[in-house]
Amino acid sequence: MTTASALLSATPAPESPSTQALQDVLYDTLAVGVDSDASASTASAIEKFLHEHARSPKPHEAFVAFFREQGLSLGQARALGAAPQALPPLKLVAPVQMQSAEPLELAAPRSPRSVAPAQAAPATPSAPRSMVAVWSAFALVAVVLGMALGIGNRQLDALSAQLDAAREQNRSQAEALGALQQHLTQVQAGVAASAQRMERMEKQNALLVEWLPTTPAQ
Repeated sequence: MTTASALLSATPAPESPSTQALQDVLYDTLAVGVDSDASASTASAIEKFLHEHARSPKPHEAFVAFFREQGLSLGQARALGAAPQALPPLKLVAPVQMQSAEPLELAAPRSPRSVAPAQAAPATPSAPRSMVAVWSAFALVAVVLGMALGIGNRQLDALSAQLDAAREQNRSQAEALGALQQHLTQVQAGVAASAQRMERMEKQNALLVEWLPTTPAQ
């Protein structure tokens, strides 16, 4: 018994997976159902736990306790966390053209699932830009309409001035025609009076011619 106890105590306990690995397992469970034993209530609990973690990061102990409460396996998280460690580090040698001969070390890319929803950059709304474009179009249309109305008003003013000048010219011509007609009437009246005077003079001459032969000689 002492030897068996010593052997059991000498056996190293399995290493606890990292918080990132536990988080990836939870996202896999929600996305593709990695854990087939997870029920609807377990999925709802996982979603609630991840939302709380996104608002306020939880410690590693809280993740381990949640896995034990929901009956989730830690073996998958250990495999997911140990997989990147088994890969040798990537080393890239700088090209010959570069002056620095020191090797460049590139870290392994992180899975997109490791990014928490709260850390995602918010999408810039396009509604304000569209509203600015609409108001700019309205302003341009208003300017064009204002210019067109201004040009139309100036043309109407010019036509009104020309009409007034034509009316004034017609009135002047009518007054001149009236004066000419009055002068013609006066001339006609003068001609008629002259004709009457000539007729009276002819009658007087005829009477005088008739009277002259009857006068006795002295």
